[in-house]
Amino acid sequence: MKYINGRVELRNDAPVGSVAFIRYNVLPVRDLASNLNGIAYRIFDARFLDNGAGHVFLSLKQVNLSTGVTTTLMTFDSNLSAPSASYQRGNTPGNPHFDFTWADSDGFSPTDCVYYVEAQLSRSATGGRAGLAGFSIKMIVP
Repeated sequence: MKYINGRVELRNDAPVGSVAFIRYNVLPVRDLASNLNGIAYRIFDARFLDNGAGHVFLSLKQVNLSTGVTTTLMTFDSNLSAPSASYQRGNTPGNPHFDFTWADSDGFSPTDCVYYVEAQLSRSATGGRAGLAGFSIKMIVP
């Protein structure tokens, strides 16, 4: 891995088949703390690098603190976008509809959950470039 001006990328000398995993904690800020109403939904909005021989995959994970069950709530796959030698913007297809069940400081509940985003950067061929400049989880209200 290499870090360049806030971006994370696979190193140029990483062998074909390399996969790097990065974990980002998700906290209850702004509209993430709000429940969805009606036809609202959530998406990943990401700035990423995938030149066709690289790959960026994001997954939002929910972990129930009582049971330990981990659930994937939504994903982003750079292979669903056209390859590019420079960074580009993409988002989650479809309309994932879910609410967060945050573990808070008011007590203990069997539904208390914590959340994180797992980013996977990989290379499938020589010269493959994969990078992540950032992402957000947005509430979309059509």
